[in-house]
Amino acid sequence: MWKIKLTLLPLPRYRYQVINPNQLWVTLLILIVSGLLTQQACTSTPPPSRILVEEPTRFVRLEVTTRASKRPNGHPWVIQEEELAKILGTFTVNPRANLSRGDKFGYMAVPQLAQSSLAFTQPQRRFLAEYLSDALQQATPLEEALFYMEEPQPQDITLLTSGGVFFHDGQLHILVANFRLPTIGQAEPLKVKANPLTVLAPPEYQLVPGAQGTVRDYSTWEQFLLALPQEFIIKQETPQTHSSSTISQKEQHEEPGLSNSSSLTDKLRELDTMKAEGLITEEEFHSIRAKLLNSY
Repeated sequence: MWKIKLTLLPLPRYRYQVINPNQLWVTLLILIVSGLLTQQACTSTPPPSRILVEEPTRFVRLEVTTRASKRPNGHPWVIQEEELAKILGTFTVNPRANLSRGDKFGYMAVPQLAQSSLAFTQPQRRFLAEYLSDALQQATPLEEALFYMEEPQPQDITLLTSGGVFFHDGQLHILVANFRLPTIGQAEPLKVKANPLTVLAPPEYQLVPGAQGTVRDYSTWEQFLLALPQEFIIKQETPQTHSSSTISQKEQHEEPGLSNSSSLTDKLRELDTMKAEGLITEEEFHSIRAKLLNSY
């Protein structure tokens, strides 16, 4: 008869460690903090731009900027389109011959502006005034209105103009990062389109504001370490706001840019002056004139 002998192997010994309750809470806290940081990293994408107008060669949009995040602006802020066009019309330029890229790159022959000529053409003033005034009315305190414009030239050359506008402490700030900067190809335009406040090269022109404006002087270390836009500060004595007086003017068919004079003759003369200076189009002139005549 067969006998079966069973041999029992010894079971492995497991060591059990008693977890300290304090260590458990610390571990849970670390896991929770790690999860929150991971979620924040996944969702901390920059806020999207708000586009006011976007065309193949120009655009105006609103963006949250680092400067505004540290020092909130006075937005939304109302400025009439005609007033902003008048401010832009006071800007002149002085060429800087020693910094001209046309001398460095002979093949980039671009037309140069004459001494003390107007900085912005009438179509540029009309475009910027229309959409920048609208942007400032829609902007939050953390946003700035950014603009970009191209002037196509022969031989695949493009003149870039870009910058931004914001309102702070009763003053209108106009930033010009690039002004009629000659470029070839798409690399530099794409870079400026991504951030219109990017300065690609030292300015060829020195911009000069009108009597109401001043130029911000950067410190020596700022000029040495940073490529900063030209900044112009336009003092606004009576900042415009959404007030009952503005609404009452609209109800009384008062047109923007005209004074509150009760004389129809004075208003018509002001309207003729605005048309002669290019602040309004022919159609706008006839439309406003008809409203004035009908309101008296």
